[in-house]
Amino acid sequence: MRFELFGCEIYISVPFAAFVALLFLFDRTGTMSVTASAVVIHEAGHIAAMKLLCAMPERIELKPAVLHIIKPKKALSYKNEIMILAAGPLAGLLAAAVSAALFLIAGRKEIFLWLFASNAALTVFNLLPISELDGGKILEYFLLMRMPHENAERISTLVSCIFAAGIIAAGALLLINGCGNPTVLTAGLYMLILMLLKLRGKR
Repeated sequence: MRFELFGCEIYISVPFAAFVALLFLFDRTGTMSVTASAVVIHEAGHIAAMKLLCAMPERIELKPAVLHIIKPKKALSYKNEIMILAAGPLAGLLAAAVSAALFLIAGRKEIFLWLFASNAALTVFNLLPISELDGGKILEYFLLMRMPHENAERISTLVSCIFAAGIIAAGALLLINGCGNPTVLTAGLYMLILMLLKLRGKR
């Protein structure tokens, strides 16, 4: 499926659409809907920043476990790249704040608590300095503004590996102690695998 938004072509693959449909179909608690709304708000923040900076991507592809953004041919400054990356977490932070306010003034309805938790969790997770997340890319661009590319890449990769290892260790401890599900461990392993594939591709 293809459509255009603000001059950008959006492509949604059949496997991605089927995957999302199955998640919603088997979601009995409504958690998937709340999580999906947090993801949409996050990505909308990025797109809004791109629009404001006249840097809309040429194409966005949605595939299972992959969001591929084909950037415009013109190069952006590191400062603008950081602004675009920070816009996603900022949108999530604002959504979390609004949800918390609505929870307090609208009779403490559970849906607002879920919205707050989803937006806050997604924001915190994406700000981790891991290369495949917004926080990691912000760190890399920040370093690139202050040192040679090779040094910046080496430092950002080291920081990413440390934090990914920390997530994996935390996830494993939670499972061992019986006070968690595999989500944290899976997320850490997924980030580590993506980093290893990225490093392998640069050789």
